[in-house]
Amino acid sequence: GAVEYPIGQWPRDLVDFDRWGSAVTLDHAPPPSAYTVRVYYTQQHLVDGSGSTITPAHENVLVEGAAALAILARAMGAANAAESAATTPQTYQHLRVAQTRLDRWRALLARLSGQVGRRTLYAPASTPLGRDIVRGPS
Repeated sequence: GAVEYPIGQWPRDLVDFDRWGSAVTLDHAPPPSAYTVRVYYTQQHLVDGSGSTITPAHENVLVEGAAALAILARAMGAANAAESAATTPQTYQHLRVAQTRLDRWRALLARLSGQVGRRTLYAPASTPLGRDIVRGPS
């Protein structure tokens, strides 16, 4: 993650911070009495029976990946089953379909990753002269 302060400048000023539990301690020069920071962080998506945090425009990526992995699991199950000479082996057919779906899924993910900002290491904006603690939800 990163913390931007002050906000709205270019290039962005990212300040050094420490995280302990749900508290984030910002290392920065003494600010005015009221100020705004912008916090950048990553979070896992939630998908359950009641809904999803994934945008509808990206649901097809989730479905494509799930289908590819399900077909791959079926191929692995078929490979572990004893197949007699009287039945046609389905393992290779499943593997080919799974590989095609996995390739399509990876292409979708690569296209989406180009839309997300690059993560880079950064140097703190200034030497810490003061500290503030921001508490997040527990």
